[in-house]
Amino acid sequence: MIRPTQQTDKEVVLKFCAHTFDWGDYIGHVWDRWLLEKHARLFTATLHDKPVGIMRVSLQKPGEAWMQTARTDAQFRRKGIATALTEACLRWAVDRGVEIVRLVTDSDNHVAQKTIARLGFTKVSDFLTMECEELQTREATNSRWAKRTDLKEVMKLLKDSKVFEKSGGLYTVIFEWKSLDSDDLRSFVTDKKVIIHKNGDVIDGIVLTDEAIGDAWEELAFQTCYIDGDFQSIVDMMNFFKKYSLVQRKKKIYAFACNVPVVVEALTESGFTQEEPNTEFIHQKRI
Repeated sequence: MIRPTQQTDKEVVLKFCAHTFDWGDYIGHVWDRWLLEKHARLFTATLHDKPVGIMRVSLQKPGEAWMQTARTDAQFRRKGIATALTEACLRWAVDRGVEIVRLVTDSDNHVAQKTIARLGFTKVSDFLTMECEELQTREATNSRWAKRTDLKEVMKLLKDSKVFEKSGGLYTVIFEWKSLDSDDLRSFVTDKKVIIHKNGDVIDGIVLTDEAIGDAWEELAFQTCYIDGDFQSIVDMMNFFKKYSLVQRKKKIYAFACNVPVVVEALTESGFTQEEPNTEFIHQKRI
């Protein structure tokens, strides 16, 4: 049976989620908030009235939804529970006019990838996460915060960008990916969260930033949501961002970026390291 999650499921669910990762799981920290959300639904799979799996689906923007937190009790894996939960999430999304649903898997999670492929999901991008705690005050030469007058040129950069194409047209805040459109970009610029690099009179690099990760993980940290440009422009923009982060008394930057060589090489040159060998595969399904 698949049904909306109830508060009484919490103890059993947290028990079988206790060892999801080496450090445990984040479910306990978001459980109460998730059950109160109006634009999302947490589903529970039960067997003989006992919770054996959960999955969440949420509305991101008109026509788009995000699925996450696929958890199954280890005693009941390979019995179709994840498939049944996925189908329930898809039905919920369809009923709300969603056209595209996305989710993410670790690059080495081959079991999950086979399951979602059978359900019609296709891989659209590959992102990685790198970290840097060396927030030195090295000067940037041609980078600055974007202004509203830069929007048209930035959109043109993205339209012609191979990195943007390989990203699937997506950006991420923490570990949730969504499409990057002109309205999103305008909001980022208004909130002073877009760094651009200029080569003469031409914008040839862009970094989207956010601080939600610091609040969520209780760290003094910023993140990048999307990175684009050539080697030199990315290095310069990261110098700009590191200096700004230091002034803001942050201790770390998490760089979320499309897994393409030029971006990885520039981040490495800028002092970022990848703590885990895995990357994140983003999959989507049109419904």
